[in-house]
Amino acid sequence: MQKLKYGNGSISPRCRKRKDGTERRYYQGRIYIDGEQKTVYANTQAECYVKLKKLREEREKVLAQRLLNIEGEHCGNQSESKQRFRTFGEWLDEWAEQCKVGKQKETYTPEFRRQVATVRAALGKLILRKIEPLELQRYFNSLPRSNTAVKKYDIVNGCLQKAEDFGIIKRNPCRAVEKPTYRKQKRRAFELAEQCEILSALNERYAAVFFFLCGTGLRVGEFLALTPANVDFDENFITVGASKDIKTGIVVEPKTEAGIRKVYFADSLFKAFDVQTLGTYTYYGIKKAFNKVFKRLKLSGISVTHSCRHTFASLLYAVGVSDKIIQSLCGHADLKTTMDTYTNILLRGNSPIFEYIRQLRSTLKSTLIFD
Repeated sequence: MQKLKYGNGSISPRCRKRKDGTERRYYQGRIYIDGEQKTVYANTQAECYVKLKKLREEREKVLAQRLLNIEGEHCGNQSESKQRFRTFGEWLDEWAEQCKVGKQKETYTPEFRRQVATVRAALGKLILRKIEPLELQRYFNSLPRSNTAVKKYDIVNGCLQKAEDFGIIKRNPCRAVEKPTYRKQKRRAFELAEQCEILSALNERYAAVFFFLCGTGLRVGEFLALTPANVDFDENFITVGASKDIKTGIVVEPKTEAGIRKVYFADSLFKAFDVQTLGTYTYYGIKKAFNKVFKRLKLSGISVTHSCRHTFASLLYAVGVSDKIIQSLCGHADLKTTMDTYTNILLRGNSPIFEYIRQLRSTLKSTLIFD
């Protein structure tokens, strides 16, 4: 099936057997007009596209005539006639630009725009004043139960609530809708034996990345934004002050002030990792290399890259580093997040990363004051 630009319909190849056993190949076009699906058939894809185009042109003429009729009836109130047939997508775009973008941290903007685009594609053609709660409930029920569904709900609800506040609609229909819920999956640290297996299974380039992430606790976006200039070899710390969005590649500030920090390191870190390779990795390259090994080793309950942060915090806790310093090195705004979510009890054993964390503790004791 070929999906055209949103709102333009779709074209699918079809095949039907005749009574004599031969096949008839043709194309089927579908498009929604006023909430009703229209279907056209043609022998060629080009012919099918032309038929869909005619339907779209007729739709535009009908909408234009409606507006003219409204303007004729209410010539003294042109803005009211436009509001009556304003689509949810039109208001969504205006709400996003006027009420959200520029008023939130730059870090959140790329993800926010992606979610807005997804919501617009699904609900954008609905007439703003005629949206029914059941329409919205069906949409949210069709989404997988995840944090993404919650984000979409927050966008729709926030957008419609502001429309109510401004007097554009009488009541926010999302009030009657059940907010999506999901069970957040708890991710764990890598056991010491697993660390050894992973380091042995990864090729040299990505084994160095795994060691670096587990030895510094950096988020993968923070790692991707690093350059050799961020490393201070005199004072043994890495300056973390930016993060690269994994989908757009845009470098932005960390989500919280706590994310701007110094991450101390022991000298042996850059014996395992070449500082000159900073800035040469991509998220998808790391994810592909890690995923391949994790599947081969049949690891479960872990996150592809985020479990490295859990490992860093858990190993620091195991060697007796202060809770507050672990929080500072991880860049958490709340100590509860560090202790309840990121520190796990690990089985006894040893690994090159655990040995490095012991060395890091000595570096921290000689640099910082903690119990």
